Amino acid sequence: MTGEMVNIETGLRDYLLTGDVGFLNPYSSGIDPFNKTMAEDQELTNDNPAAVAKLKEIHEM
Repeated sequence: MTGEMVNIETGLRDYLLTGDVGFLNPYSSGIDPFNKTMAEDQELTNDNPAAVAKLKEIHEM
């Protein structure tokens, strides 16, 4: 999940700094795997309220 988050952050930051849509490629390549991993983790931690809350907090970032 960390790798996907780095790609998302890098792509979005570079796009916002330059306005060049080419910098959104890392964002685009990271967002789908990130969402898939989040969904899998939510299923695995469904019985742990603290973990569910932490995942929700991460997803909202």
